[in-house]
Amino acid sequence: MHNVVKNTCLIYAFVFSMGCSLTHAEDSNSDLGKDGKPNDFVKIGGAARFNYEYKSYESNSSTLNFELFRIKVEGRISDVEFYAQYRWYEDFDFPEYAYVGYDIDTKNRIEFGLSKVPFGLQPYSSHGYWESLLYHIGLDDDNDLGAKYIYKNNNFELIAAYYQNAELSNDQANRYSFDLVTRQDDIATADINEREANYEKNQWNLRIEKRLGNLSLGASAQYGDIFNEDTKRSGSQNITAIHASYNYHKWNYQIEIGTYDFDTKNSDDVSSDQVLFGAFGTRFNVASNADFLLLNIERKIDTSSISYIDELSCYNNWGIISPKRDSENVGNDTTQNLLGCSIKKGPLLIFSELISGNNSFFVNGPGVGLNGSTSLDHRVNINIGFYF
Repeated sequence: MHNVVKNTCLIYAFVFSMGCSLTHAEDSNSDLGKDGKPNDFVKIGGAARFNYEYKSYESNSSTLNFELFRIKVEGRISDVEFYAQYRWYEDFDFPEYAYVGYDIDTKNRIEFGLSKVPFGLQPYSSHGYWESLLYHIGLDDDNDLGAKYIYKNNNFELIAAYYQNAELSNDQANRYSFDLVTRQDDIATADINEREANYEKNQWNLRIEKRLGNLSLGASAQYGDIFNEDTKRSGSQNITAIHASYNYHKWNYQIEIGTYDFDTKNSDDVSSDQVLFGAFGTRFNVASNADFLLLNIERKIDTSSISYIDELSCYNNWGIISPKRDSENVGNDTTQNLLGCSIKKGPLLIFSELISGNNSFFVNGPGVGLNGSTSLDHRVNINIGFYF
């Protein structure tokens, strides 16, 4: 609670200090000053969300909770842009992103801070509230600390980035992005599946994309160190993917296919066929070497004749992670299917979704790619958000 109050006060102080800049923020963002450059501005936004969930595999699992409150700040002072977002949940709070950006010219841009890792389908590899399987293994909607270079020229984009480390301390699982995490002191004597001591360092990313009309074709690569606190040795992560997105009338089709290898240097009594990931206050093991595939489809529905709906879309997103190794701990495929619709009216956005999973941590599985249950389980998730 002390941290929540402290962080809230800091944000209020920041907003108050920028108060004079908030006036007519939208006009300032679009108007040019006397020197022909955009005016300085600051925008404050955020969201409050409620969430209903039902799990078919648990008794008395129907719950309705206040999910989160978040604050978003973005703006420009002189030629420097800044962006930040902070989230509060019932049991924890954390930053989602916080970075500054500078346009060198119309084609070249640099960013520094806690920013989104350029990998795979962008900005997300899911059409819904519930994110794809790749999010759960740190390959989608991942924010890390480092620097990014962006080059855009007509229909071609190249992004190169270097990240010193993930966003929070190595043993901290109360975070937004899923990263490799180490054990905490209070679980140091836990079973072998939770005794990982690895974390990410010196990560390099390269992403290219070419747009050909309604078709976007891209490729991504990620390489970096994995340092082990016990052995003081560094392993490596090697991840590659190709991806495409195609718009046809009101349809959007997406595909992403790739492979990853987390090569760890563990102590002799800790298996290297799995790694420990954490976020949102939880930890689970993931097969350390696997292939993955995503197949997504979305249909936007015309709402011009419906006065109480501004936007409506329905989608189905499917994914699989298939381990390359078979051992006592890992080997079974993990699959997830997301079927849902989103409805928007003014500041109100509602996602209604059915998530079906096989051997998936968030749908009654032990982790990702482990030797767990092969049954297909389901959960219903309805998220109601007010965005401002």
